[in-house]
Amino acid sequence: LYLPLRIDFITGEEAGFPASDGTLAVCGHVGAFGGLLWHTEMVHIFFQEEDGLFLVSRFWLGRLLGNKALRRIMLTEETARGMALHCMEEYRNLRDLLPGLYRKSNMMDH
Repeated sequence: LYLPLRIDFITGEEAGFPASDGTLAVCGHVGAFGGLLWHTEMVHIFFQEEDGLFLVSRFWLGRLLGNKALRRIMLTEETARGMALHCMEEYRNLRDLLPGLYRKSNMMDH
């Protein structure tokens, strides 16, 4: 089942991450049907490493669903596998895109 999703991004501070700890937290609420049904909270945390960034992602599937029966219907093993596949594809795209953006950024700085 393919369901188009909407993400409303919020600041790391709004999600409870401290503002001054040196990390970047990209957070959001995920919903279906144009945001009529909010269901998941997500965060991508970027930690500065000596030679680049280290990315950690977390998803709280169903956390925003108040109805437990709806949560059981929506959150299946298939949903979790689909999420894992989506992340794999997204990270592969980042792997291909980010080095070029980094090179371009460094050229603009000089």
